Amino acid sequence: MSDNHKIYLADYVTDTDGTGIVHTAPEFGEDDFQTGLRHGLTQSNALDEQGNYTAEIRDMTGTYYRDANDLVMEKLKTA
Repeated sequence: MSDNHKIYLADYVTDTDGTGIVHTAPEFGEDDFQTGLRHGLTQSNALDEQGNYTAEIRDMTGTYYRDANDLVMEKLKTA
């Protein structure tokens, strides 16, 4: 098992508004980024400096990440 599939404690996660369990995506958000650095989690280059998907996400390359929401939802429905 890689280090990317473990449970880590984070002081910004509580069970006040839910289960107290969250996923972490180190490329997307300051808290997740800092948690990733602290635990040495893998970080991809899925977004460029303008917020567009890179070739790491082949079917969305060049798409601004917020414009991809509908496409992601459709893919999830058919998965």
